[in-house]
Amino acid sequence: RDLNQPILNTIGYRNQIPFNQTLFFRVVNTNVGCEADGEIELVIQPTTISLNQQSPFFSCDDNSLDDVLTGTFDLEEIRAINYPNLDAVFYSNLNDLTLEQNPLSGSLSTETTTLFVRIENSNQCQGVERIDLTVNPNPNFTLPNEFFLCLDNPTLEVNGPPNLDSYRWVKEDPDTIISTNQNVTITELGNYRLEADINIEGSNQVCTTIANFEVLPSSLAIIENIEIGQLTDNNTILIQVSGSGEYEYSINNIDFQEDPFFENVESGVLTIFVRDKNECGTVSQEIGIIDYPRFFTPNGDGVNDFWQLIGLREFSPNPLEIFIFDRYGKTLANIDSNDIGWDGNFNGRPLPSSDYWFLLLFEDGTKFNGHFSLKR
Repeated sequence: RDLNQPILNTIGYRNQIPFNQTLFFRVVNTNVGCEADGEIELVIQPTTISLNQQSPFFSCDDNSLDDVLTGTFDLEEIRAINYPNLDAVFYSNLNDLTLEQNPLSGSLSTETTTLFVRIENSNQCQGVERIDLTVNPNPNFTLPNEFFLCLDNPTLEVNGPPNLDSYRWVKEDPDTIISTNQNVTITELGNYRLEADINIEGSNQVCTTIANFEVLPSSLAIIENIEIGQLTDNNTILIQVSGSGEYEYSINNIDFQEDPFFENVESGVLTIFVRDKNECGTVSQEIGIIDYPRFFTPNGDGVNDFWQLIGLREFSPNPLEIFIFDRYGKTLANIDSNDIGWDGNFNGRPLPSSDYWFLLLFEDGTKFNGHFSLKR
């Protein structure tokens, strides 16, 4: 007993004598100079760490999209169920438990880990237990945020992930389970979700992943109009459609583009294609684009021996009149769209190499004129 050698480390003090030790203290009133001495007996009860009988405790992964298994555990619920009427305090390690520092409580978000529980009753240590917290993965899958239902054939097949324990396909507003199979057939627009479960072996726990998606309308295109810019050096097509889908366009059914406008289109008979990007099908329409040769060579070799407008027969089912003039406005020939074309003669005589003009009369009374070259 030596009150002149105070204990400096009063926090985390370790007894120097096994099991029991007596400490002495002195209380001093500095105002009046009074002192009082006393004794504290430290009684050490040996404890062993035992595994809690309900351990391990399970949780499902909070976020299936990251690379870390992190779950949330309700320590207050574990305390109430497993340690009723006891003062049980959770710690992450034995050092904190021994010093009774950094206690854990409430909801604990953690990876798989081990905690230690200090159990007391009326401030008397009853023992120490270890509890294991295990985080299990949820089903690992995703679904697209959007699916499209073809209104022309309103049946949509959606495939769920394979090899899971249970499935619930739910149509929302209000929630209605429409299938418990892996795959589902959907016939209505709206908001849906898939709830898919795996049963954790060795526990009663079920881990669930929820995937939300929306079913939107789509349909075949309806070709309303095709504006054709023709008889120029740059023939163009503008396709005008209606429908609830998203469409792309082609003039060869191979190369599709999102823009319905085409430039530098070849003359003649073409088929335009409009395809729904959401796989609801393709529609097509045949058109004729009128053009004309900028020159011809009527020399009898079988190549370019006749001048005729291109695509005119396909453009109009009825023959259209075409007049050909020289530079002075003299009419040299009168042909129609069904003829083989002008042979470069006037009254049976070959005309010389020069520029010549033509006039095309459409059925609606509109006209188009241009010029071309005769080369010999």
